Amino acid sequence: LSQLGTHSLATQIINSLIATKIPQTQTAYLQWTQYYVGRNLAWTGNRDEGEKVLRVLAAADARQVSIPAQRAAALMLSKIELDRRNVAQSAIWMRRAVIGTLVDEAAASEEIVDVLTNYAIYLSSTRRLIEANILFGKLEPI
Repeated sequence: LSQLGTHSLATQIINSLIATKIPQTQTAYLQWTQYYVGRNLAWTGNRDEGEKVLRVLAAADARQVSIPAQRAAALMLSKIELDRRNVAQSAIWMRRAVIGTLVDEAAASEEIVDVLTNYAIYLSSTRRLIEANILFGKLEPI
């Protein structure tokens, strides 16, 4: 729903999920709920609050984002920093997501493609068009 821009409906669903208290009983659900809450806050104009939630999720280790929810949070934090035109900090978060995905032997192929696609978009956004084009070219057959 957030990808479609219907953030208010996404907020309702997230709030309904939180009300079930399921995320409190299972770590994986809690981590993904944190990600969705943070991302939705950022997309609904509460970027600073969303960033706080995402940083809590992604900052378990200052250098590694070892689980998929942390990597998703790192990607979102990279986008937030890029929107602020803080390219250096955005690059740090992007690197964490890419490296974390590529060193995780259990990472799903869909996650790898998603992260690399986000990286190619990042390269394009930071005017590294040749590198972006090369990566998009390698991802095209997939």
